[in-house]
Amino acid sequence: MAATYAVQVSKQQQLLQQKQQQQQQQQKQQQQLQQEQQQRLQQQQQQQQQQQQQCQQQQQQQQQQQMYLLKGNNIQLVFWVVTCSSSSSSSSSIFCC
Repeated sequence: MAATYAVQVSKQQQLLQQKQQQQQQQQKQQQQLQQEQQQRLQQQQQQQQQQQQQCQQQQQQQQQQQMYLLKGNNIQLVFWVVTCSSSSSSSSSIFCC
């Protein structure tokens, strides 16, 4: 009786150990999956940040170009006004304007 009981107990312990090992393996797999998902999320976030930076750079470039055009137009307008106002007495310069 005692021998059979001891065998049953040892078998139960083996089964418990196997279950625990399986659970540990499953937990490791889940952790690996979570780590992979986190890495993917980080990569996506980095890509989004890069895209945002590129968009900001493009916007800055467009603003700089617009400012340059505005400055250029202002220079032309100022130059036109100065030439016409400074030489308004002569008819030939007004004709050039």
